[in-house]
Amino acid sequence: MRAATNLRAYFRGLLSLEIYRHRMAESTEIPYDEMNRCVGWYKMADQSSLRTPSDEPLMSPADDPGRRRTRGWRRSCLTALAAVVAVVAVLACGLYAYYRWNYPYGSSHCCDIGLAGSLSAYAREHGGAFPSGERTPEASLSLLYPKYTNANALRGKTVPLETVEEILESGQLLGPDTCGWHYVEGLTLKDDGRIAILWDKAGLGHNGERLREGGHYVVFLRGDREYVPESEWPAFLEK
Repeated sequence: MRAATNLRAYFRGLLSLEIYRHRMAESTEIPYDEMNRCVGWYKMADQSSLRTPSDEPLMSPADDPGRRRTRGWRRSCLTALAAVVAVVAVLACGLYAYYRWNYPYGSSHCCDIGLAGSLSAYAREHGGAFPSGERTPEASLSLLYPKYTNANALRGKTVPLETVEEILESGQLLGPDTCGWHYVEGLTLKDDGRIAILWDKAGLGHNGERLREGGHYVVFLRGDREYVPESEWPAFLEK
């Protein structure tokens, strides 16, 4: 604003001086007040200078179009980055929630077929009898440790491995709360091979995942296993 005022005063001074010189050349008498006003305009423009002092810039940094574009670009980048972070966070939370739902006790690989093989090996070395005689079926199943199987297989799909290892390594046997398998004790190799001997208490899949139709995978004396859905489970138990 000040620069525009200076420019107008400067050019008005120049124009007035040119008129003054022209009249002097024609020997035209110029009133004193008019001459003084012309000279004053010129001096005002000359003393204040056409350039604005450094402490009064022509344009505020905030009004610089280049800076406005830079700020707009940065704001857009930050907004896009925040959106990406939010989407990633939502996806991560969704995946974690799905994993926790699908694997309620975490992923595992406690193979029931492998445990069935360990039971058969034990029976062959004990006159055809499967582990029995302890206070609970879970305790009898613990007799397979450590010769026939390990703590990871005996824990089932619901009990933490560290808990089972601590119990077995101290010489104790597992109980209903520390063994994830339902074991039917008192059977021998001479019994009907269609009799169920082992299944997972929680009713989970091979890797600890939920079963879509519920139910359980059941291991039979003959060594194979069969999936029994939840809808057929009550009838199966009655057999």
